[in-house]
Amino acid sequence: MRDRAMADLLIKNASILTLDSVGRYYKHGAVAIEKDKIVALGDSAIVTKQHNAERVIEATDMAVLPGFVNLHTHLSEKFISGLSDDLDLYSWLSKLVYPVLLSSTPEECYWMALLGCIEMIRSGITCFVDTFGQLSEKRVLNRVADAVLSSGIRGYVSREIEDVTEDSAELAMDDTLLTMRQLRSRGIDTVNVRLAPGIVTTTSRELLENVRDLAYREKLGVNMHLAETRREVLESKRRFGETPVRHVHKVGLLGPNMIGAHCVWVDGKEIRLLRETGTNVAYNPIANMKLADGVPPVWKMLNESVNVGLGTDGTASNDNVDMFSCMKTGAYLQKVHCLNPALLSSQRMIQMATINGAAALDADDELGSIEVGKKADLILIDLNVANVSPVHDLAKQLVCSAGIENVDTVIVNGNVVMEHHKILSANEAEIFAKVKEIAEGLITRAKIRERLRGELPGAFDLDRLSEQRANPHG
Repeated sequence: MRDRAMADLLIKNASILTLDSVGRYYKHGAVAIEKDKIVALGDSAIVTKQHNAERVIEATDMAVLPGFVNLHTHLSEKFISGLSDDLDLYSWLSKLVYPVLLSSTPEECYWMALLGCIEMIRSGITCFVDTFGQLSEKRVLNRVADAVLSSGIRGYVSREIEDVTEDSAELAMDDTLLTMRQLRSRGIDTVNVRLAPGIVTTTSRELLENVRDLAYREKLGVNMHLAETRREVLESKRRFGETPVRHVHKVGLLGPNMIGAHCVWVDGKEIRLLRETGTNVAYNPIANMKLADGVPPVWKMLNESVNVGLGTDGTASNDNVDMFSCMKTGAYLQKVHCLNPALLSSQRMIQMATINGAAALDADDELGSIEVGKKADLILIDLNVANVSPVHDLAKQLVCSAGIENVDTVIVNGNVVMEHHKILSANEAEIFAKVKEIAEGLITRAKIRERLRGELPGAFDLDRLSEQRANPHG
């Protein structure tokens, strides 16, 4: 009898939703993991006969899925969730977000990021794309990267690059490059850096051109808020003579390395432009609803073969990072908006939350599905719970019935970072104690409550700022 192969970790007797290109599903499946890679996958009886493992997870009554890819969030908002629920985007930015971006310290940024990473792990997110906002400090992104590494999650980090103060864009660009070089010199592959220019009305054309050139030179991806609100589109037309999508295309930023967050106000020609350039879109349904931005034509984008992934957005515009609620709400929002219950099936939503997100990062050869040779980024979902039992259709019930309370175990890069709801990669009690100590100080220092009550003005007049970007010499 041939000796069995040795693995580091074996998950057996699970319902496995692979999300591979042919939609393989194993009702009684097993996954073998060696170091950071999946080395075997198939029927549990066969895989367990062929593999021994140092550690075995008995996954009866559990589903195994690829970890979720959160394609758009803001860890810099972690301390201000729940402070406002009645503001439009520009008022929300001016009264709530920008004051924090001006006042936070690098140490506070570290704890915001770490707390946000822990929340994402609990939501079944194993990989995320973050646009971190901080306008006044030279070194911030390295502390964000440190937090991501401490949590054990996989992250693509960036610092928002905007012309909102005299030197905010230069600070962010320099910090991004320095952090990129540090991570590359250390050979770290679970944390990567991207570039994140702000919206077209708070960035000059020169800045966008600099971002384009830097992205090409350093082979960096780009995240950008794009056509999020009707007001943004109208201002872009008035000041630049074209919509945000057309403006960014003319600059040369659209392309496979670009993730356009939101894309709510796009027309048919722009959707085709997104497809032709290979530009990716991050759909953030709950944030779009809270800020009354509008409903992005996601079903049209998908019909045109635009790659659309799913994002939670930040915890001040969503108030959590729950990918289950984003899948369910994202599907239902399209159905009711178009009066068509057949739009955005549960299978399609899970694909948006996994393999589509990986494809947007040009990482679908390693992430987003469960296949031999891919990274071992997996989540185990408890199905022996009232909200999903009995299971009739796994995909439908994961999207329509399940929630973060069903996430039992999370594996990132072959490492178990949460098991049976207990975070193993970080000390949650220490994190909670620290953030309670420092969060209120930041909110007080930034005078958030006074601004929300109307006793103080917002941090910026965004109309004036965007006018300056359009007419830098006028």
